[in-house]
Amino acid sequence: NAEYMGAGDIVSRPCAQTGKNLRVEHYIEAFQQGANAAFNMLGKLVPYDSVPFFWSRQWDQSVGYTGFQENFDDVYIDGNLDELKFIALYLKENRVVAASSMGRSPALMIINQALRLGLMPSAQEIKSGKFDLEALRLSLIHI
Repeated sequence: NAEYMGAGDIVSRPCAQTGKNLRVEHYIEAFQQGANAAFNMLGKLVPYDSVPFFWSRQWDQSVGYTGFQENFDDVYIDGNLDELKFIALYLKENRVVAASSMGRSPALMIINQALRLGLMPSAQEIKSGKFDLEALRLSLIHI
């Protein structure tokens, strides 16, 4: 309803990537929703296309997640699980649909933006070893 707007980590909102309603209980989501609601209240009509993102810090380790998918076909690991420095890319139907990481937070933010813009390499490219995070980062700079 255009007469009512809500924002915050208790708000359920449509996910631009899946079309399903979801609620992300994290303060970053609350900030992003608040800014988006303010633009729309001012008549700017800005769509909310943010890809869900959250992080948590437990026992001196940070874990982050971006994307949204209820299931996936495969997981590709870039990095070292034993050292807790990795990115896990969740793959479905030849696409990256989500990612999680430990010890590589900046990489997760690059993937977040690439997911939002539809610029992630295909699952086939990733599995064949063509995943180049630095090249992906540089491609985002020129947009």
